[in-house]
Amino acid sequence: MIHALLSAGVAHFLALLWAFFQGSWQFLVGGAASLLLVRIFRIQRYASYSVSVGLPFNLGSRTYDTTPRDRVVAWKLYVQLATRKAALPFDENYDVISDVYDSLFAIFGVTRELLLELPPHEFEREEGVAALLLRVTNGGLRPHLTRWQSDFRKWWEEAVKAADNHGKSPQELQRQYPQYGELVSDLKQTNTELSKLADELLTIARARKHKPSRPSKVLPLPPTLESAPEEQRKVDYKIEPNGTIVVLQSVRATQRGRGPKPQPGARLAFRSRSDTAEFVRAGEADGFTFEGKESLADAAGHD
Repeated sequence: MIHALLSAGVAHFLALLWAFFQGSWQFLVGGAASLLLVRIFRIQRYASYSVSVGLPFNLGSRTYDTTPRDRVVAWKLYVQLATRKAALPFDENYDVISDVYDSLFAIFGVTRELLLELPPHEFEREEGVAALLLRVTNGGLRPHLTRWQSDFRKWWEEAVKAADNHGKSPQELQRQYPQYGELVSDLKQTNTELSKLADELLTIARARKHKPSRPSKVLPLPPTLESAPEEQRKVDYKIEPNGTIVVLQSVRATQRGRGPKPQPGARLAFRSRSDTAEFVRAGEADGFTFEGKESLADAAGHD
């Protein structure tokens, strides 16, 4: 009797369960589709290409998994660095230290804004661009500013107001800073490291899966009728004696390539004279002229 009642109860339960599944198949299919979409979204959100970069400020080298969002952030910060004094070699004859510090301080603001644009999950990835920017700014850029900026600005404000300094140029005045040589040496090193960071950010921005970036051919811009006489009298680039700084002389030189267009007089910094010589060869092939290239004659043997 008891066995018969149990069998009937189990049969009734199975019948109810079968009826539930028959009436809920749409719910089950919808749930499975939702799980699949969540999985696809997670894969796309973290889809990345690996790129190896050498970190500036002696922070080593690492391989970063860059997402499309990473590459956009890297490009934006590259443009900021490429167009600011912070990443250009400090010229003691023309540059003003306080102006360079303004530029360095602005880099912090720009980096902070770019990081704020990233969603929180980007900071979960140790090999993403967010971790890279935090490491470079806090571990590389901040130490120089902490050591020098406050002390120099305090001295500078007092020196500018001093009656004995009236009529002196900013470059002449800043040389009176008691630790000028040590500060400038550290500042030049910081400029160099930020220039390296700009190069690595460009590498990240150009990262493509199975498609290594190819340098685009730069075509010379034909001069307009108004500028033709001036262009005929000018060379396009002037190479400074150290062989690693190239100054843009002509208008058409500023229009070369893609990206932001600098003004005549802007300086291009190369890591070595061999790199400068390679730039000269590529430029001459495209019809550009260079002044001072004789200083690169032995570049391959000494760099």
